[in-house]
Amino acid sequence: MCSDLALYLIMLSLPYRVLGLGASSLVLGMVPFAYALPYSLTAVTAGRHSDRWPRRGPIRLGLTIAIVAAIALSVADTIPTILAATGLLGIGLGFFWPSIQAGMSELAAGAQLGRDTRLLNVGWSAGKGLGMMAGGLLLPIIGGDGLALGAAAAWLLCFAVLPGMARPASHHAAIDADPRRPWPSRERAFLRAAWIGNGVAYAVAATLNHHFPKILREDGIESGRFGLFLGLVFLTQTLVFLVLGSVRWWHYRMASLLGVQLVLAIAIVAAPAAPGFTGLLMLAPLFGLCLGFLYQSSLYYSLHAPEGRGAQAGVHEATLGLTGAMVPLLGGLAVAGHRLTAPFVVAGIAVSLSFLLAVTWFLRSRTQDRTGPSLTREP
Repeated sequence: MCSDLALYLIMLSLPYRVLGLGASSLVLGMVPFAYALPYSLTAVTAGRHSDRWPRRGPIRLGLTIAIVAAIALSVADTIPTILAATGLLGIGLGFFWPSIQAGMSELAAGAQLGRDTRLLNVGWSAGKGLGMMAGGLLLPIIGGDGLALGAAAAWLLCFAVLPGMARPASHHAAIDADPRRPWPSRERAFLRAAWIGNGVAYAVAATLNHHFPKILREDGIESGRFGLFLGLVFLTQTLVFLVLGSVRWWHYRMASLLGVQLVLAIAIVAAPAAPGFTGLLMLAPLFGLCLGFLYQSSLYYSLHAPEGRGAQAGVHEATLGLTGAMVPLLGGLAVAGHRLTAPFVVAGIAVSLSFLLAVTWFLRSRTQDRTGPSLTREP
């Protein structure tokens, strides 16, 4: 919770800071990319290596780098320095998150994975929602530099509450005995579909975060109301985590994983045409529902494995980071003249492509080998 509270105090402020320096739509699209590219590369590498040594090391390293980046952002006063400090922040959190997630899965010991992923997701999602709301309200008062210093303080607090974690362990018995696991090719299809679905969900969130301020500013909607909208999105996502972590009906169910992507594609294309701020607020819970379901699916399928959980958590984080940055960047490139809605159309296309990829993987899995540790059939 502290870590994502810190991150989204910063992320809420970045579009306004670069807009104040004369940023174009292309630069707005570059901001999430500057964070996500180093984040994704670091997460893949650090996640894979985190399976080989105690996880507190990369967690502490990541927090230290994040604090340094936040302090750098507090004094950055040009677009290049802001982008550079944002990239450093991506490196820090790329060390942090895969080790936190894999370490949690080992403390959960297999049987409690659903419960403990729920608690983990509620923590970071609540922090994200509160960071968006607080950032929107405080930005006019203390500015982006003040929010960056607040973020540094929150990451410093993480050192005080970091739990003890054992060395990476094998969970073959606990996972292999789970009767809900489908045959191996089907399991891989769910994992890949959840990864890419979560990635484009983050692309939708990043599009809202980084491209909506320009549209809303032209309509006279200030940062406080924008923060309220994003805060409602992510607090709804938190409620979704609370519900999904306590039930199992959605585990390895194809229809639910595909259905939410269709809803998300419609919502992101419709958002710029929402009738006023009240209409936009009505869409917020819909975004939160889709984002929460796709993230929970990706993390659960990444960690519901007998071994290699750090590596799969790294891919989970890297996919959401890189996809979540590429789509807003392409959206910024697509803006021509005053067609500020182009990034939202690009995001809708990305979600639709994710849907088609998932359908392809599921269809292929029906014809592939069904032998493995479990022969649970999906209705």
